[in-house]
Amino acid sequence: MHRSLLLTAGIACCLAFSASAQAITDFPSGLPAALRSMLQNHPALAGKQAQVRAKESAADGARAARYPTLSTSIGTGQNSGYSGASTATISARQPLWAFGRIDNAIAYADQDIQVQQADAWFTVRQLLEETAVSYSNVQGARERLAVAEQSVLRHQELQQQIQRRATGGLASTVDVSMAQSRLLQARAQRETAAADLRNAEAALQALTQLTVASDLPAPSFMVDLPGDPTISEQVLEQSAPVRLREAMVTLAEADVQRARTATMPTVLLEAGRNQVARLPNQTSSTTLNIVMQASLEGMGLANQAQQRAALERVEAARQDLAQQRHEQQIQLRQLLDRRASDQTLLAGYAESVMTLENTLASFRRQYESGYKSWLDVLNAVRELADQQMQQAQVQASWRVNSLRLSARMGRLDEPGAMPAMPSQPR
Repeated sequence: MHRSLLLTAGIACCLAFSASAQAITDFPSGLPAALRSMLQNHPALAGKQAQVRAKESAADGARAARYPTLSTSIGTGQNSGYSGASTATISARQPLWAFGRIDNAIAYADQDIQVQQADAWFTVRQLLEETAVSYSNVQGARERLAVAEQSVLRHQELQQQIQRRATGGLASTVDVSMAQSRLLQARAQRETAAADLRNAEAALQALTQLTVASDLPAPSFMVDLPGDPTISEQVLEQSAPVRLREAMVTLAEADVQRARTATMPTVLLEAGRNQVARLPNQTSSTTLNIVMQASLEGMGLANQAQQRAALERVEAARQDLAQQRHEQQIQLRQLLDRRASDQTLLAGYAESVMTLENTLASFRRQYESGYKSWLDVLNAVRELADQQMQQAQVQASWRVNSLRLSARMGRLDEPGAMPAMPSQPR
């Protein structure tokens, strides 16, 4: 037991030194820094913001339908027997009343912006959750690597001990071979854990786009969550997928109104001025008219078909919203159940690891006294390493589930570094 404590203390010192050496670099450190780096550098977010600006420009184009339309024409020809006469015509058409057609087109364009903003927010939430999970995966891989390193050190110590006993004639060559075989297995497990750590760090950097040190634990408010009822309420209230589907329902409803008024006439004020030059007596005329303009494509049947299609899209969007709410509730229940299960397992693994450490110390004493075989000692070491590895995996799973819930509750949001969440449609 004393040797185990010394071994654990030595590994802890090595890890602390490694963390301090990494902290003095110029790299940002910690989960908040990783989230900020992702928000500032991930190309998907820049693309989403460009799409929002494109929708805003389209809405400006829809509003421009309220303004006058200007046109001009200039021509030369023969007029009243005079060749080379020039004619200039300037006209303006100002919509006076469109029976809701222009207003509904603008309302549709504005709601289309809301949908694009909700889609951008949905992407932000997804990337926040993925970044937090990826950061936690790096920490989990590092914890498993520490367990593997500890296992290698234990096996090295045992291998050296049995080698000394074999040299003194107190152990057989079979015992030496067995210890060497277990040491090789422990080293292979360490190499696997090291590869997992490198892969996890690469996945994190793919999200942050920059190197972010992951030596600091996640802030406590991101993993220490309130009770399940509060979590459920906040997750469903802050659900980005539900907000997106709600905005799509409102957009489909706006499309119905736009289709219904698409064939409405437009009352226009039309003003024109005609100027004829290069004549002995130059003439000009000004006209001012009230014009009603309308058109029916396919005798109005085409518009009726468009209205029916728009109504079907509303129904499809509502069904998609209902399905998304149902999926969100199922995912929430699964996350809560897994997190609670992991929390229960962690308590059991902590007790099991402590028991196995005491058992290993006892087996080593009994082996030296001749009451236990060398195989019993090696099996105890491997069982302890397996339990510690499973404990690290469950700890990582609990942390990942906590961060997923925290992201969906809005606890990872940074108002100063990300767009505001679209308001819930009325």
